[in-house]
Amino acid sequence: MPPKSKITKENVLQAAFEIVLQEGMTEVNARSIAKHLNCSTQPLFRLYPGMQALKAELYEKIYAFYRHYTHAYPISHDRLLQESVAYVEFARVYPHLFKAVYLSDAGGLRSSEDVLHAHYNRDIIQKMVEEYHLSYQESERLFLDVRFYTHGIAAYLVEGAIDMDEAEVRQRITRAIQTFKHE
Repeated sequence: MPPKSKITKENVLQAAFEIVLQEGMTEVNARSIAKHLNCSTQPLFRLYPGMQALKAELYEKIYAFYRHYTHAYPISHDRLLQESVAYVEFARVYPHLFKAVYLSDAGGLRSSEDVLHAHYNRDIIQKMVEEYHLSYQESERLFLDVRFYTHGIAAYLVEGAIDMDEAEVRQRITRAIQTFKHE
């Protein structure tokens, strides 16, 4: 019986994640993962039919990491503010991960409706109904307005186009929420 391979899907996925974290998604390929694992590329293709299958799982791992980060982010009882500031801080702390999922075509082309109907965003919107005493439709509008505003800040930060500390980010997003809420 041949010896059991020491390279597992979990090892491969973790190696790919670490490469994205340190170098960016463009550096993830069979050779870089094999080098990271100190093996040939053969075990990778035994575990995955191709790089697209591996990258699909990798994107899910990054999204899960992002959701854990935002849910654990301590800021306030205001869920929209917490998620928005955490989104920007995720971009600051993990720029390569942020670029991989939010500044690329990883998720494909999405409409505003797609953003609203993502299950993790629906939870936030429902919480906004309770916290802001808005209708569900008003909460959806506010969510999108704040998300697009927040994404702009995050994109500027991750590209090094602006310098803004967390306190200023929180202040600007708080002001944006208040402004958009009263439109």
